[in-house]
Amino acid sequence: MTGGKIRRCSFCKCTTHNIRTCPGFKEIIEQKADRTIAARKDILKRLEYYEFGPGSLVECEVHPSPWTPGRSSTRRLGVVGMVMDIHWSSITDISMAYTQNWHHQRNMAIKPIDGDQTYIVRLPTEVVEVEYMHAAGGWNNEQSYIDVLNRVKILSPSGATKPPPWFLDQHHVLKESKKWAKGYYL
Repeated sequence: MTGGKIRRCSFCKCTTHNIRTCPGFKEIIEQKADRTIAARKDILKRLEYYEFGPGSLVECEVHPSPWTPGRSSTRRLGVVGMVMDIHWSSITDISMAYTQNWHHQRNMAIKPIDGDQTYIVRLPTEVVEVEYMHAAGGWNNEQSYIDVLNRVKILSPSGATKPPPWFLDQHHVLKESKKWAKGYYL
């Protein structure tokens, strides 16, 4: 093309299509959606089995001081707290312990029984646990995995909670996966 700009796919840089019709990008979105649906089904089955949801009591570690940019706090405080809410939209394939960075996911709000502040923590061990040999995260040894895994434990059930209707909806999960892929890859 003389004097004109060659258009390229913003994902694969190919000149025969754009990102909307890119087969590689579509495949990544579909794989992410499939993994998310599978993880959500597994998590939902575990939530029902343990009768876990808002009102359940958990034992966990929280960072007692609010996070400030440029200042990292490693101090943790052990608390017993009541589950106030589950953040359904943040539950993806990354919430399970077989994926990288699962221990950084914060899918649930709790309030310590002796406090007023609400903390956002990850789902309990019983909900996200996988065998050490299938765990991701580059653990030094099995004990370091178990130490992190055991930071949130169920103390008492409250009855299984029902997710919103869109939680397992394929169309909704595909839209979430597309948004994730654009943020991650572009």
